Amino acid sequence: MYVYGIVDSALGAELTFMIDDEMLGNFSRAGTGVSAAQDTLTYSVPMYVNASLGPQTSRLLEIVNRGGLAILDYLIYTSVYCFSVALRACLSLRDP
Repeated sequence: MYVYGIVDSALGAELTFMIDDEMLGNFSRAGTGVSAAQDTLTYSVPMYVNASLGPQTSRLLEIVNRGGLAILDYLIYTSVYCFSVALRACLSLRDP
């Protein structure tokens, strides 16, 4: 699972990522405290990356904001399913 977001570099961000009430990780980016007249947003910031999540049903992703400004941009969940019919083959499916 890959979670990308938009972060205000002046304010920073503090996030906690949980699935089914289990804490998986944190994202922390300190703010500069300086707000310039120009755009201070940083786009496509990888906030959470976990390539070891297995396929499972009934997962609820929670993102808890503990300070600053962060906007969820997009999430990518990729899984690989293997099956056997005469020859072994793996089919990679990408869920948007």
